[in-house]
Amino acid sequence: MACLFVSSKVEDTIKKLKDIMMATYSYRHPDSADWDPESKVSLQAAIEGEEQRKRILSYEKMVLESICFDFRIIHPYKYVIKFVKLMQGSQRLAQQAWDIARASYKIGVCLEYPPHTIAAGSIYLASKLIGESFPDLVRGDPWMKALRTRSIDVEDFSHQMLDLLSIGSSEAQRQLYDKIHITLNDALQLDIEHQQPKLKKARTDFSRSLGVQAGKDSVVRPC
Repeated sequence: MACLFVSSKVEDTIKKLKDIMMATYSYRHPDSADWDPESKVSLQAAIEGEEQRKRILSYEKMVLESICFDFRIIHPYKYVIKFVKLMQGSQRLAQQAWDIARASYKIGVCLEYPPHTIAAGSIYLASKLIGESFPDLVRGDPWMKALRTRSIDVEDFSHQMLDLLSIGSSEAQRQLYDKIHITLNDALQLDIEHQQPKLKKARTDFSRSLGVQAGKDSVVRPC
């Protein structure tokens, strides 16, 4: 509740603490009667409400100190618009990607990946969902380089979002999501195969460096 209270202020969506407390109580006790923390009818409810209000305000101070009063929050939405324009994508692609980026806050991907990666993943997944082509090159550069992200992160983001979108979806939608899952897995396998020569060369170079070092260490110095 303290985090909700702080975030409502940061996002300029001011909510009274009373409203947050009442909404939380209704969520936790859906079968119970509405609870008013400022009730003037029930003394017990008023006492409990005041105690909880004080705790939340103290936690609010802890949250603010924990984030060092840094309210610079970057959302992926501006990157969605910027990247779609860069790719010369359609308005439909931008809208679908925007919806995916907004839905991503329902799970923890915002804690795993930076905003520009979420934007790239949203556009990538949106292109799969609406059947719009996703370019391999963006202004002459591979799309990963142009969007400053990694394909493996975009694919993982897409998998997580597909799992989220599958909840409560129709049978036809789930079949589409399964096909996209398979496509993403195939793309990931191609990425791994593409990286294998580089990894093999890196291992070879590393082994050679160890061999040289071992050779140096094996030299017996005369007494």
